[in-house]
Amino acid sequence: MGMPSTCTTKCGDGIVAGTEKCDDNNIMTGDGCDDQCAVEQGWQCQGNPSVCNPICGDGITAGNEECDDSNLVSLDGCSATCKVDVFDETEVNDTVAQANGPFTPDVLIRGSVKPGTDVDVFAIDVPATADLSIETFGRERARQLQQHRHRSDVPRAGWNDGSRRR
Repeated sequence: MGMPSTCTTKCGDGIVAGTEKCDDNNIMTGDGCDDQCAVEQGWQCQGNPSVCNPICGDGITAGNEECDDSNLVSLDGCSATCKVDVFDETEVNDTVAQANGPFTPDVLIRGSVKPGTDVDVFAIDVPATADLSIETFGRERARQLQQHRHRSDVPRAGWNDGSRRR
């Protein structure tokens, strides 16, 4: 007679077993199922092997989410699909009476100015305390920001000293 066998689970084999909450066939972190086969915060995982997807609307930016503002409401800065809401300029907006908005400081507004002839006016409701960043740039810089707008290492210009800019 042989000895009784001892069964163990192995994280990373693609089979959810034992105390594992997920197993996505690897032991990498940052993909929803960590190196201990636990579901990472902001994710949900299902199946064998586990397929993990970020939870949009939970307040945790994970995976391919650009933002997550704890709701599934679009046009508040972060859309119902956890992409940054982008508001395009609507012409004519050359005077205060024609201003686009009002917007809040947490949104991205896109517009274009024809040098020498165009004036664009946007209304932004700024609470008593807020960080407001206003930046102008050409097409190439706009493309770079569009690709990296969720990264904190992309330099951005702005101010929060209470001064008014026009």
